[in-house]
Amino acid sequence: MKNVKKIIVVDDEKYYGGDFKDFDLVFIKNTKTYFLDICKRFVNLSAIIIDVNVDFEERVNFIKEIRNDNLLNKMPLFVTTDKELGDEEIELLDLGVIDVIKKPFSKVVSKKINNVIDVSENEIEKLIGINNTSSLYKYIHYVISGNQHKKYSIIMVDIYKFRVINDIYGPEKADEILVKLASEIERVNKKYNGICGHSYADQFIMAVSEYDESFEKELKEIEANINKSLDKIRISLKAGVYDVEDPNMPVITMCARAKFALNEIKDRFDIRVAKYDEALKAAISKENKILSDMKMGINEGQFKVYYQPKYDVLCEKTVGAEALVRWVHPEYGMISPADFIPIFEKNGFITEVDLCVWEECCKFLQKRKNEGKEIIPISVNVSRLDMVADGLVDKVCELVDRYGIEHKYFHLEITETAYANDPEKLNRVLEEFKSRGFVIEIDDFGSGHSSLSILSEMPTDILKLDMKFLNSKQDVHIRNKILYSVVKLANLMNLKIVAEGVETKEQLDYLRKIKCNYVQGYYFSKPLPEEDFEEIIDNENNVLHE
Repeated sequence: MKNVKKIIVVDDEKYYGGDFKDFDLVFIKNTKTYFLDICKRFVNLSAIIIDVNVDFEERVNFIKEIRNDNLLNKMPLFVTTDKELGDEEIELLDLGVIDVIKKPFSKVVSKKINNVIDVSENEIEKLIGINNTSSLYKYIHYVISGNQHKKYSIIMVDIYKFRVINDIYGPEKADEILVKLASEIERVNKKYNGICGHSYADQFIMAVSEYDESFEKELKEIEANINKSLDKIRISLKAGVYDVEDPNMPVITMCARAKFALNEIKDRFDIRVAKYDEALKAAISKENKILSDMKMGINEGQFKVYYQPKYDVLCEKTVGAEALVRWVHPEYGMISPADFIPIFEKNGFITEVDLCVWEECCKFLQKRKNEGKEIIPISVNVSRLDMVADGLVDKVCELVDRYGIEHKYFHLEITETAYANDPEKLNRVLEEFKSRGFVIEIDDFGSGHSSLSILSEMPTDILKLDMKFLNSKQDVHIRNKILYSVVKLANLMNLKIVAEGVETKEQLDYLRKIKCNYVQGYYFSKPLPEEDFEEIIDNENNVLHE
């Protein structure tokens, strides 16, 4: 089986000539932060090529991000250009770029790139001590296709949040852990009479003919052995398994399916091993359908804004609303946000959806203003990817100002978990928003791991406390004490509190008793289409004026 090297190319030009026919080139146009996640999703990525003819500074910053990423910093990196760069070329080489290649390409360019990849993979193989992806795929194909009477399973194993090891101990210790893991994988592999090798970064692949559920015990034993050499943290291992159905299937497809199963449990602390099965296959099919239809959804106005009212606890009057997106698909009907939001966050499309929602909210507020009706604040969600995008503040200001909306009526909801990614930049962006008159709300307060610290660091006006974060199995007195403490702390800091997920009169009564400011939830109203929401506001105003 011929091994095809996969290369990600950041370039508007999508034709690199016949000399690159032996590479699998994946072309990407931009270098937004989420692109790093795209790189990490490939099973056998061999190199990255970046063209710097467009926005040299942006591309340099992207190269720095790659070199600072613990999983990508050893990836062979090339730069292309059709200009004379001068000192800029030295800057690129200082950043760890292998070579700066002039366009149009000569016939030897692809040969040079291929040789660099081979050397890089051989160095990794020498460090790890077992096969790398290039030789491993060939060997797996040879064995499985030559023993079609046997049933094989592909297993992909990796260390959960491996980058933490690099951050705490440094690259030398991280390499030491990889060598140790390789040794442990090889030890277990012998028990299963299989094939094993290194895939990428902290990921390893096994092909075994006698897989059973005892493998999970082996993972636990590997964890214990590696953790003996770590004093500050404890690693945990995850594995994805694909039972081979067609021995003639390309090995890269087998590995991709094992990796897909692995990705499904990466953030699940209660699951170590996941199998690629019919349910997961259906989920992949649905995800692909969502991805193929997302652009059409924007262009045809299939994404609708629903408004969930916020009520004043004392007078039970509507004082605002949260804007929530719904996808009304022509084939599937109403698609749950839980099905498409994670996918859009993963591929970056969430930024377009957010912009669509923001504009619809501005249109709604402008409509009420033009009709002389009461305007109440609308809260919009700002995703993690929105926050890292350049020029976010100016973009939002331009949009809101274009519709003649006062900034105080356009609240921005930031999830607490977004704070963990780049707290310094997040604080700078939020400070700028506040200086321009926007109101900042922290959503899902209490669901992250740094709630108390962010109160003193993150500029905010309103905390949104999700009632669901309080375990329903807890004693009611314990839950109430936690609620009381959070509300009292917010009051001391002059912060308003919105309690989300309020579903019962008992909850409302207690929130009123402890001086919570606002509530949101099904006790009062589910998320509503614009017309229904507007009717609620107008009816309340008519009653007040009678």
